[in-house]
Amino acid sequence: MGVKRPSDEISWININTSLLFRDGEEKPYAVVINFSDITDRKQAEEALRESEGRLDLAMMVKNEGIWDWNLISDETVFDDRYYTMAGYAPNEFPQKYTSWRERVHPDDLPTAEAAIKTYLSGHSERFDTEFRFRHWNGSWTWIRRQGKIVERDQNGTPLRMIGTHTNITERKRAEETLQENQAFLSAILESIQDGISVLDNDLKIRYVNPVMKKWYEHALPLEGKNSSICVTRDFSEFAAYAL
Repeated sequence: MGVKRPSDEISWININTSLLFRDGEEKPYAVVINFSDITDRKQAEEALRESEGRLDLAMMVKNEGIWDWNLISDETVFDDRYYTMAGYAPNEFPQKYTSWRERVHPDDLPTAEAAIKTYLSGHSERFDTEFRFRHWNGSWTWIRRQGKIVERDQNGTPLRMIGTHTNITERKRAEETLQENQAFLSAILESIQDGISVLDNDLKIRYVNPVMKKWYEHALPLEGKNSSICVTRDFSEFAAYAL
């Protein structure tokens, strides 16, 4: 129960009542009422709810789910977003490590499990891996899985891990598109019969096509050098290399 103080602040009071009976009597002869100030507890609960709300909002914005893995029992708690980001209903598959394993693309599973073993054995300071995860509709969703050990026994053996499950499909598609575009552009530059070079902001050479390499084969490799190397004072010298 909330009680308003003269300062307009609200104090939370917990009220407990107990009935007192005399031997052989069915009716109570007194009531004991205990008032406890639980304001601090209520404020802590409210702060926790606000914190959980902010965390949930942040996870929703980042499109992340949370997993909590008991390394002894193999039980793995998946939050709702862990399921829904891949098209599943909450709790649609069992909360076990094997449920995750069964849904990882066969080509990616060895690498993902190797990353887990490397981290748990102490040979890596962080656990961070990427893999394809089977969507409810049968397609594949790219996931970035990160986590850390949060509990060990007295001997230092890991007992529990907690981490995030992030949908990175759009990023992967963008990377694939970029690679395809780069390959296409490279094919064009490789086939052009004119000399082409690409310079950075400091006028250093980043790329030269095969024609430029033939012209300046005496100065190879050109990448990383100042572009002035491609400028000769005597044009006849340039022409000699161009033939």
